[in-house]
Amino acid sequence: CCMLSNPQNLDIGGLVSQPSRSPFAQALMAARFMLVVPNTACSIYTRIWCVYEAYLACNSGKIILTSKKADRTPFVYIAAALTTGFLASAVTLAALGKHCAFLEFGDAWLIIIQLLPVPLIAAPLLLRPTGRSVCLCNHVGAGIAGFVSAAGYKKYLCTNRDMFLKCTLDTGHIFLPASVVMFMLGMLIFALREADRFYDERTTTESKQLRRGFTGRLKDATASVAADRERILGEIQRRGQADEE
Repeated sequence: CCMLSNPQNLDIGGLVSQPSRSPFAQALMAARFMLVVPNTACSIYTRIWCVYEAYLACNSGKIILTSKKADRTPFVYIAAALTTGFLASAVTLAALGKHCAFLEFGDAWLIIIQLLPVPLIAAPLLLRPTGRSVCLCNHVGAGIAGFVSAAGYKKYLCTNRDMFLKCTLDTGHIFLPASVVMFMLGMLIFALREADRFYDERTTTESKQLRRGFTGRLKDATASVAADRERILGEIQRRGQADEE
């Protein structure tokens, strides 16, 4: 970073007269990574020194990373979706109580129940990845998975049979039938998709920050000192890369 490698309280005109030999360029050459720190005001790549830093890093094969604040929000998103699923399970178990007759589903109903999560899994593929509609799909999907897993567990307690498998289970060895485990995993999948939604939203925000005011043309980049801009443009032009965007 030029802020740290260049002595900011001195007249550094002589130090940066040759950009490729400036203290910041030498520091970058000695580093393995380059960290990009975007801001919300405008793209950092509207500034010629930031452009030059990226130019040197790319030409030198440095690993370029974008800074991200430590954020536990994804875990909050996951916890919220799991809460929806477990709440649906609890309500289902409470509503069924000791009634087992409601769990005698016909084959057609069993197929419908198994297929309920499918449209909710497919819907986000047709929707904006960061939209609220995706959030709704994930929470409804977790709720349905929680409902079915609870109903399956209740059927197991009432009949010693799996909701979908045509077999009797040994209660001495089976703690949860396969259908219950399957839909609990489905609930977890919907919860993890909420974390994906968060990362999609954050990536979109970072992209907007890096593009705000950025034209994609090197010659549009500005500098506080006009001479610095001319030196950097001249160096890139001498390498025959000034026309690359």
